[in-house]
Amino acid sequence: MEIVQYVKQIQDLLKLHDRAVKQIILLDGYMNTASRQAFYCAINGSYLQVMHLMLRKSVAQGIKKMLKIYRLHKWFAVQNIVQKVARYYQWQHGMNILASMDEFYRFPDMGRLSKEDIAAQSWAVLDCEFHRED
Repeated sequence: MEIVQYVKQIQDLLKLHDRAVKQIILLDGYMNTASRQAFYCAINGSYLQVMHLMLRKSVAQGIKKMLKIYRLHKWFAVQNIVQKVARYYQWQHGMNILASMDEFYRFPDMGRLSKEDIAAQSWAVLDCEFHRED
């Protein structure tokens, strides 16, 4: 494969990576807005609206986690292509740059979820309140 084709592949992968980063930033803003709205709804006593907003925030958190994994897959694909080119052209400097950037790109732990679902606690409280009034 010629170097131009490798460069084109890297450009395409980096575009996808950057698009995922932009979406992650937008989701952060969306989740902050949902949290703020849920707080004000709770102050006003609109608990059903709070539950709705917390559910939206929970879904956004799941999408954000998937986007982070997608972004990392694209970054690792870029690394693989650069390593191929570096091996072919014996370009050690590129390998050193990638090695120094590795600390910034790590896969999140895919084992047990370290954080509970944010909507689960609110649903449990609402369910308890509903059944107490019976």
